[in-house]
Amino acid sequence: MDHLIFMKVCINTSTIRGRGLSLPVLASLVARAGWEGIEPWISELEAVDKQPGGLEQLSRQLDDLGLAMPSAIGFSQWIVDDPAQRKAGLDDARRCMQLVRRAGGKRIAAASIGAHTAESRVIPSDVIAERFTALAAIGREEGIEPELELWGFSTNLKRLDTVKQVYRMAGAAGSSMLLDTYHLYKGESDLGGLSDIRPTELGVFHVNDYPALAPAVIADKDRVFPQTGIAPGVQIIQQLRKCGWNGFVSLELFNPEYDQLPVELVIRTGLEKTRELLSAKV
Repeated sequence: MDHLIFMKVCINTSTIRGRGLSLPVLASLVARAGWEGIEPWISELEAVDKQPGGLEQLSRQLDDLGLAMPSAIGFSQWIVDDPAQRKAGLDDARRCMQLVRRAGGKRIAAASIGAHTAESRVIPSDVIAERFTALAAIGREEGIEPELELWGFSTNLKRLDTVKQVYRMAGAAGSSMLLDTYHLYKGESDLGGLSDIRPTELGVFHVNDYPALAPAVIADKDRVFPQTGIAPGVQIIQQLRKCGWNGFVSLELFNPEYDQLPVELVIRTGLEKTRELLSAKV
């Protein structure tokens, strides 16, 4: 049974946030179903912070529920070329890290927002590495680990080899990478590149599945539960296992069809399919 507990299971709130339920309510539902962690978005933490008790009360609730917050999703523009815009992005990243820390979280996603569109220029890896180093320095001050995030649709940081190169060039203590089954496919990454990842280099891994659509046309909305599409999810998990990684896998979906289902059903089905993925063998 060790293969069932080797990795811990978390749910990203994108999977269940379409009903307008508050983060504390979602946390209770998620914990009741048996998940071990929840991965919220900064906007949800901001909403909680405006309520009586704020983020400190949320942190206590998560502790009482036995629910971890291994990561959170933010969109600070730390990577952009414009110096003033980048400084504002770093200031915003610090603010977001403080929210995550107060809520009891550990990490925050660091995506290529602002340098991800077709109009964006391709930024050299050494330049991105320098900018990520600056972000990681703020993370060490705030006690929150930034995760260099793979986005398969982005102009920058769209492929695994680039993300690994930038991360290793930065050599930034207190940081990690955030990878994703869907984005590995969307960016047409070579999955062989997973073989040399060291356990300390990977923060959270997003799990999902997808139908038989070409990378050029597939979109976030097409993501489906693990083990219900064509993704080589089992091979990916087994490769990470061989690397010695035993962190949180987080189910991240954006499927509008799931928003039409009872939230408890999505939470329960997502957990069942995620555990099925982790326990499967090639």
